[in-house]
Amino acid sequence: MVFENDIFEMISIPKRVITELIGEDTSLRVYVYGLMHKEADVKTIAGELGVDEGSILKAIENLKEKGFVSNSGGGLIRYILPEPETVKDDSSYPDRDYNIMIQRIFSGRELYKSDYDIFYRLSDTYGFEKKIVLLLLEYGIKLYGIRITPKQIMSIASSWKKEEINTIEQAKKKIDSVTKHYSEIKEVLSMLNIKRAPTEPEIELYEKWTDEWAFSFQAIKEAVKLTTYSRDPSLKYLDGILGNLKSVNAMSSKEIREYATNRNAMDEKIKEILRILPYSRLSVTESQRQKYAALIEPGFSDEMIILAAHKVSEKRNPHFEDIQSVLTEWTRKGILNPSDVEEQENSQKIISAKAQELNRKLGIFRAVTQTDMDQYIKFKDTFGLEDEVIDYAASIAKNYAYPSRTLNTILSRWHEKGIKTVAEAEKTNTMNRKRSISDIDERNNNYSEIKKQLPDPLKEFEEE
Repeated sequence: MVFENDIFEMISIPKRVITELIGEDTSLRVYVYGLMHKEADVKTIAGELGVDEGSILKAIENLKEKGFVSNSGGGLIRYILPEPETVKDDSSYPDRDYNIMIQRIFSGRELYKSDYDIFYRLSDTYGFEKKIVLLLLEYGIKLYGIRITPKQIMSIASSWKKEEINTIEQAKKKIDSVTKHYSEIKEVLSMLNIKRAPTEPEIELYEKWTDEWAFSFQAIKEAVKLTTYSRDPSLKYLDGILGNLKSVNAMSSKEIREYATNRNAMDEKIKEILRILPYSRLSVTESQRQKYAALIEPGFSDEMIILAAHKVSEKRNPHFEDIQSVLTEWTRKGILNPSDVEEQENSQKIISAKAQELNRKLGIFRAVTQTDMDQYIKFKDTFGLEDEVIDYAASIAKNYAYPSRTLNTILSRWHEKGIKTVAEAEKTNTMNRKRSISDIDERNNNYSEIKKQLPDPLKEFEEE
């Protein structure tokens, strides 16, 4: 493909080309590429511009249709210097008054036939009256300025069609909303470090905040400060924040400031919990805030929550949500303040030591488990036995294969019989031993009687 572009003494682009191609990225880039190069094939152009070959061919056809280049065959693309083509010299659109009104709306920008093709298409495609089209163009310019592209115009037209904006009153109301909020939303975008004009969907979002949710401009700006938690804040992210503020009835600037102060304080407390558990990341999530709020709601103090976090940290795989379970269990046991927790911890240490001592008496040498402690508590609290009775039972159980299980069986039977002292236990144990010996003797005697009744095969041999 060879570009014949020597009609220009310098690399320049006619104003009409810029005007018509400003919204057609690929076509404009191909046009400029041809001015910069003498020769290149489609594959090379596509590679350097970062588009596919089909897009390059479509762009060339588009340039030919607009009269900016011609194809003389043999791959030769000849650039054509376009003549200024204003609507004044065109007889395709006889409604001169309508055309003049459109040109006045675009004051400072000269319109061409291709522009008017777009404007008249609004009536043909969407059925808009000319007055509606004029208002639509005014609306578009308020959004995007006089360099608004055909694509942007058609997008607005499609949106208006979906919103069923069919009357002048509806169109004016739409324009008034933009006029009312445009500068405000542009400032909000700037606060979010978004340096561009607001889009129509963004304006609609802003209208929801102000008209439907009743946030003031000052309140919205206060809420923007809460977006610092996001690496890439946007109006969508801000929408989530405002929705959350609405749910907690923080609607004014003052209420939002108070909310932010309280949330910062809460985040610091949550981070302390994350350090205790411990978590590798200390960035607070909204889910963790909700879980922490659920801990505060029943009336648990910050100190109790921290103590519960320490308790959870003793687990092999601690989780934030486990704190709720610990606090619930403490409440069930009547552990309601830090002094109760301290008393409980001291009691647990004593029970652990007692369970460890009992294990040693059973001949068990390992770390104490919660099961060991629960069993000791059962013997003491449920059965009401003194340590000397438990120790006496342990001296019996240690001789068995499963001493801990045997101890539980012995003490359960003594509890059923109401045995509470060592003397009663020894008496029962002595009786059991005598009964066992008697049973053994009886079984031996029975065996002797049975043996007498059995024939002796050796005796038969002796008689013979």
